[in-house]
Amino acid sequence: MPNQLIIEIPQWVDVDTTEMERVVRMMLADNGRELYNLTIVAVDDDLMADLNQRFRGVSGTTDVLSFVIEDEPLEGEVFLSVEQAQTAAAIDKAALKAEIYRQAVHGILHLLGFHHDSLEEERLNREMMERYLAEF
Repeated sequence: MPNQLIIEIPQWVDVDTTEMERVVRMMLADNGRELYNLTIVAVDDDLMADLNQRFRGVSGTTDVLSFVIEDEPLEGEVFLSVEQAQTAAAIDKAALKAEIYRQAVHGILHLLGFHHDSLEEERLNREMMERYLAEF
């Protein structure tokens, strides 16, 4: 099966999905992922809260959820909360699309196995976030 990357983000969000696809494919290549089938979907807080409760047992919404379905070849889904992105963008006085890009990079890093459970992991995750966000 050929590599597949599906990005579903509402048009009104004003995100360049071609640019997002380029950066995500770069992330995958940089991390040795030659075979993949990934979906990135922007959702509202109601659906995000439902997914968070159902799959993590955590009540309430969150900004990003990543689910690895298969490790090799990499198959997974990343859910982005548009409402959480709007809130974060307002707090940071940033553009909504910049926050959506941040969420997408964060979610893909999780699919690639980068987490932030320790200080060292947090540092590495932050470095990788900065590296890939600079590509937008």
